[in-house]
Amino acid sequence: MKNVSNITRGGILTALSVIALYISSLLPTNKITILAILALIIPIAIIWTNIKTALAIYISTSILGILLIGLRGNVISYIILFGTYGFFKLFIEKLKKLYLEIPLKIIYFNISLVMIYLVVSNLVVDITTLKFKLPITLLILGANIVFLVADFIISLLIHEINEKYLKKLKF
Repeated sequence: MKNVSNITRGGILTALSVIALYISSLLPTNKITILAILALIIPIAIIWTNIKTALAIYISTSILGILLIGLRGNVISYIILFGTYGFFKLFIEKLKKLYLEIPLKIIYFNISLVMIYLVVSNLVVDITTLKFKLPITLLILGANIVFLVADFIISLLIHEINEKYLKKLKF
């Protein structure tokens, strides 16, 4: 019975993920915001089901994203950063040592940014033609600060969702 429940929950969370990914591909703005909200799905899945189901959700969403939306920046960003974020967050925070957690999260985020840049610039669009109004180092520093703030907010949201909703859901 537990497996059926996990499959059902996994299907619901996969459908929500694909819908959010699709919406992020349609909107001209707020793509990052929707992807950041989408980053909540995997941690919720880990809490609500188990890590195997969460992995199945991530893989299913990634495959469906490629098939339905194509190799666009938002799908690539989901596959490399926003979809894997919950898994890395889980394993890093199990250390329970803040002085290790923060640098590891920053390293994970920066490696993900470089990978997204390389994949998007080689498969999707020529990024070198983009003109930035700020120096790239300032953009990267700003992105890291935004990531740390987002990580903190996501931690709070995960806790709230778990306490107020997931513990009460029984099916």
